[in-house]
Amino acid sequence: MGAEIVIDGPSGHVLRMPRTADESGLDGFLVATSLDRFLAMVTWWIAGRRILGTLENQDEDHLFRQHIEDAVWEIDAAGAQSEAWTYALHND
Repeated sequence: MGAEIVIDGPSGHVLRMPRTADESGLDGFLVATSLDRFLAMVTWWIAGRRILGTLENQDEDHLFRQHIEDAVWEIDAAGAQSEAWTYALHND
């Protein structure tokens, strides 16, 4: 995710903190609405990234990236809106 991940105590939200003071979002960027959803999303994301490394067909690669995004979205639509989930999928 490129930065520290923290859990907000009152809400239970999982947040990605900015790397520098110049980066916007000093209160953190929502990456999951709860710890259990975050862990499920990470599991799909890591497994998907590992499988992507084995694909040789560009069409399969594209479709599988979409499948990973859809799976993360199904788990937590609010958290999945964070670019942290998709940036590394599309920018190797």
